[in-house]
Amino acid sequence: MSSAGDFLDGDDFFLELSSQGPQETSTLGTVDASEAVRQVEEGEAGEDEEFVTPAELLAEMKQAWMNECGSPACLLPHRFDVVDLLQEQLTEIERAIGEAANKDKPSISMHQMEIARVQYMMNDYMRRRLHKIEEHARLVLREHANREAIGQRPLLSEREVTFARGFASAETRLFQSAFLGKLPAALQKIPVPALNLAHTRCFAKVLKDDVEGVSVADLSDPTQEVLVDLQKDTIHCMSYAPLREHIENDKILLM
Repeated sequence: MSSAGDFLDGDDFFLELSSQGPQETSTLGTVDASEAVRQVEEGEAGEDEEFVTPAELLAEMKQAWMNECGSPACLLPHRFDVVDLLQEQLTEIERAIGEAANKDKPSISMHQMEIARVQYMMNDYMRRRLHKIEEHARLVLREHANREAIGQRPLLSEREVTFARGFASAETRLFQSAFLGKLPAALQKIPVPALNLAHTRCFAKVLKDDVEGVSVADLSDPTQEVLVDLQKDTIHCMSYAPLREHIENDKILLM
């Protein structure tokens, strides 16, 4: 395996680190990262388990970030499995930089700037999710519970659930002391309206071949809809609602 100083001489530290071979901190299944992490923790991962390289982790993080930025007020299922593993990789890279013999190399500054860019992306991803939780705390908690009940991917991480419950509780106490407590008991309820995404548009790039049966409005008759198949690598401006399932399945990239 290359030394820390060797990979710090490269132009792309994620690609250089990937070339050193599979690493325990970046073990991921090919389908579900959280499942692969569980297998590693329980010792179920075999020697032939496929690994996701740091460069691939970065690509997954970038896609999750772009989709979260491009989606409207609604949240997408969390990807903190990727966030946590990528943070481990950044820690390893920062450790390698700290152990480098010659800290005056230009490559050191380049890697530090790249680390800052990746850290910004991760922080912005978490910040945007927290903002959406603050805007619709009760709604996201209800949707999270509904998804868990039917076995879908969880909307929130455990940390986000704790934050959302605390925020909703604090908001309820504020409303109760400010005005709800002065109303009749029958009116002391906080409504939880659903988001109306019917007219929300987005720019979307198709990443996979099997994006089929997407419902779009029939331009010749606004009361009707037609089903269309979206070709890979094409870009569309269309309604967000029929794309949400494909976005959650990593078949669509919001732009």
